[in-house]
Amino acid sequence: MDIHRDKYWHIQMYKPYGDKEKARIDSKKMLKREEPIIGVGEWDNYQCKNFKYKIKNGDIVLVRKGHEAIALCQIISDSFTNKELTDEFLHKNFRRVKILAWAKDYKEPPPPRLFSQGTFSSCSNRTKRYKYINNWLKHIDNMGFTNKCARLLERKRNIIIQGAPGTGKTYNTASIA
Repeated sequence: MDIHRDKYWHIQMYKPYGDKEKARIDSKKMLKREEPIIGVGEWDNYQCKNFKYKIKNGDIVLVRKGHEAIALCQIISDSFTNKELTDEFLHKNFRRVKILAWAKDYKEPPPPRLFSQGTFSSCSNRTKRYKYINNWLKHIDNMGFTNKCARLLERKRNIIIQGAPGTGKTYNTASIA
């Protein structure tokens, strides 16, 4: 997994019309679909324009509800509209995503809260938001390695972990065990 990027994104979807109306949706329902999606409304502002035009396939997005992280996702489609999805979720523009991890599997950021109330925003690489997302991606990558080694150990009964000093052999051995 390529975890070094110039920019990550974060999105808040539970208020499809922003603060103007009381309408609320369950963002988790969008993510738990057979083909998970994220979405935004159709406003004339930079956030919706960024969602439609600037974000690229392969980009990483943290989905949240207010300050609460829900899931870390990877964009896998261009922006699209769909009447049935709009009827159900009230958003106008959607993108398909791949769920990388649910927030229950990773610690929440400590106060003060890292994420603003904006609908869809970028996290440049000099921010704490960027570091939080990047560290989460590293954690996912490490867990993948650990799980692979654990499965291999179950089959082979012995494995040899080698590498230069300071590369995490002791740390990984403890995680595998």
